[in-house]
Amino acid sequence: MEEVQCEEQLYDYCVEALFIPEDKIEELNMNDSYSLEVTLNNIELEDLGEDWYVNLMKISKDS
Repeated sequence: MEEVQCEEQLYDYCVEALFIPEDKIEELNMNDSYSLEVTLNNIELEDLGEDWYVNLMKISKDS
């Protein structure tokens, strides 16, 4: 049950704090060093200019 709760928290974080649209999230994983891996789906050309995507790319390059 704790794993599901953790997964829900990751999902909520991605949607509410990172503003990733729900339909773009395919899979979420957190590794042992607490790095979040977000697998996106259905990314279209117009998504590349959206604030959420640009910010996500900046965050991922800083890691």
